[in-house]
Order: sequence, then C-alpha cells, then structure tokens
Amino acid sequence: MTTNIPALIREYIQDELRGVYTVSMVVLESVDMDAMRCTVSLKRDQDVIVDNVPIASTFARSDGYGIVVPVEPGETEGFILHVKEPLEDLIVDSGHQEITQQRQFSPVDAVFFPTIWNANDTTPAQNVGDYEQGEYLLAHPSDSLIRVKPDGRVIIEDSNGQTWTMDATTNETRFEHPSGPTLTIKNGEIDIEATQVKIGDLAQAVAVAVQQHTHNLRRCDGSTVDTDEPNEDGTDTLIS
Repeated sequence: MTTNIPALIREYIQDELRGVYTVSMVVLESVDMDAMRCTVSLKRDQDVIVDNVPIASTFARSDGYGIVVPVEPGETEGFILHVKEPLEDLIVDSGHQEITQQRQFSPVDAVFFPTIWNANDTTPAQNVGDYEQGEYLLAHPSDSLIRVKPDGRVIIEDSNGQTWTMDATTNETRFEHPSGPTLTIKNGEIDIEATQVKIGDLAQAVAVAVQQHTHNLRRCDGSTVDTDEPNEDGTDTLIS
C-alpha cells in the first residue's frame, strides 16, 4: 500500500489554515467608554465571549484627543481583528514595546471595529431621508446631525430642528428656528424673518431701521413702537 505523503501534508496544512481566524464578526455585549474597551460575542456563536477588547477609532492619540464613536450594546455590530502579537504587552503604553509571549492570532488579542450595517438595519442615509450622493453625514443617536453637502454647504441641526447652515458659495450664514424666526447674515447685512423682534437690553437699543414693511416692536419695559406705513421707496424708517 502506497501513501501520498505530499498530498497528506497539503491536506494537513489546509486544515490548520481553516482553523486560523484573523477576523471575526461580533455582537457588542457591553462597553466601557471611559476606557474605550468592550465585551463582544461571536455572531456565529453567542457562547464565545471575548472581553476587554479595545475599541478602534479613526483618530486616537495618547494625550486625550481623538474621535469617540458612541456604541451601544444591542445596537452595534462589527468585526474584531485578531492581531499577531499578544495585545496585553502592546497596549499598556505608547511607543515601542517588547513582548513576553509568543502566541499568534489568539481570539483574546482582538480589536473591535464597529463599522458595518446589516442588510435589514436602518442606515443614517435612510434615517435623514434627504441624503445626497457624496454627502458627509454624522448622525448622532439624539437625532442631532452634522452634514457637509457635495456643494460644500455645512449644516448643523439639533434634535429640536434648530439649524445652522453655512454656505461658502454665497458667503451666507443662516440660523433657522422651528418656531419660525430665521436670521441670515450675508454681504455685511443681517436679515431677520420673524413676526416679532425682542431686544433684551433696552439701554443697548439705540435705533432700528426698517425698509419696505411695517413693524410692531415691543420693548422689555412693555411699551410698543409702530411704523405707521411701509416705505415704498426703499428708504429707512427710523425707530428710536
């Protein structure tokens, strides 16, 4: 009986390679945002738990600066990357470190990347509803947004609907409030679209110039001042 030794060796090597996982898909189980560490379970086997896993960031420095992504158990999945060297020797201090162990690609030597959406998840682009191709979007769980449009406009919006838009093309900054008032700064002018303008410090209210329309102004002391009729010639009506 003859034995094909090279074929057996190749089969053995292939079996060994199948058992080496350098990346695994996981579900976030718990998180410590102060330490930027988490506990995860393998998505294919909930009984396999890996704890004290560093959370990766697109920008991390050792002096307290960087980007922190809010991740929540039950809402976040991603990948853990199993590094070749023992992490416990390498992530204590910054700078070059010596390693004291020689294990390779162990499940405990993992870094968590919360970087994917499943097919049935709601993506930020779907959530905002008016996403444009090429737009940079940062959507916070509080429903506050930071958006950079393809044309360069920057829009910041909070969960109440207050919006700040900066447009470099028109050199215009616009503040919008959900109750209606809008303030626009452009070309050295300030335009206020509102049914009422309240000036907080009466001592600072020297004069108000109104064009093309009437205004009813109520001072902080309760008194009111009215323009009698709109100016049709575009000149200012001065109220003081």
